[in-house]
Amino acid sequence: MTRKRREGGHYQQTYSDQTFLDAFREAAIPVLTSLEVAEAVGCTRETARVRLNELAEDGELYRKEVGSRAVVYVLLPDSRITGYGEWKQSLWTDE
Repeated sequence: MTRKRREGGHYQQTYSDQTFLDAFREAAIPVLTSLEVAEAVGCTRETARVRLNELAEDGELYRKEVGSRAVVYVLLPDSRITGYGEWKQSLWTDE
């Protein structure tokens, strides 16, 4: 099967952003690693990592380094996103 390329030669995305976000919505606890998302979506770990980082940059997810090489991604419920200021500050800053 030949993958389609976008203008500029880059491959088109096979998975929608919604597919990745749904992995969090379907999880018992919406804190996942790229490997867990890859397994849920059915893509490679690298594809998941790249897409999760893009979603984090876009503000759809929160990315947290929890070790020297460990990263988790978090989807907060909409009710926590509005007015989460101090909570986010305490959770995501190193002290």
